[in-house]
Amino acid sequence: MTLDRGVVVCNGKGGVGKSSLAAGLAATAAAMGWRCLAVDLDGQGNLGQDLGYQQAGLGDGGESVYRALLEGAPLTPVAGVREGLDVLAAGPWTDRLADGLTRRVHAAGPDGLTEPRDTLVRAAEGYDLVVFDTPPSTAALLDLALASSRFLCCPVRFDQASIDGLGRVDGRRRVAGAESSLAALFAHGRILRRDRAGGGRSVRVAWGANPSTGVDKTDKKKPRWQAIGVSVKQYR
Repeated sequence: MTLDRGVVVCNGKGGVGKSSLAAGLAATAAAMGWRCLAVDLDGQGNLGQDLGYQQAGLGDGGESVYRALLEGAPLTPVAGVREGLDVLAAGPWTDRLADGLTRRVHAAGPDGLTEPRDTLVRAAEGYDLVVFDTPPSTAALLDLALASSRFLCCPVRFDQASIDGLGRVDGRRRVAGAESSLAALFAHGRILRRDRAGGGRSVRVAWGANPSTGVDKTDKKKPRWQAIGVSVKQYR
């Protein structure tokens, strides 16, 4: 089971803007009238800061996702974070989820993620768009997202480490047996495409593109978005 309208925002390196991009995609889609679900699988919970539900006390630290995926409890998103936007929150319980999924994978291989994946997909099937925010280094959580979703969206910076992070994502995709397709690569406001002549390993820049890449945290309103979460207009 995979989500045909699912997008995994991922990179094997931290600090490249994954959470900002995921928040921007989810908030913008909801503002356009789509029914959107944001799935936070990063225990830092930065997505909750950007979208404002953590400050509003609406997150549960990832407990509902943990109990649903590992204990079989019903999985119910936090509804109405923004108009048209629901979330599955992350936090301290997400680290416990990672440990539990890792034990399952060690015991059963990639098949250990099948039941949690199917639970997640069933909960997300009714949405127009499902956006996953993922951690850079927790293999089990990244594998779960990759196995659940059809598309990848990978933010990178112009440094070798973040480009190497794409290789780590591709490695996890293969290990998980996922059939995800690369939707786009983003770097500092420019769309990147794989250079097929370089065997898919190098990246060339398509200059002049201006995708929605995340919140501008240099904005003078920074204290305000830290307090209440960013608005759609603050996304580039």
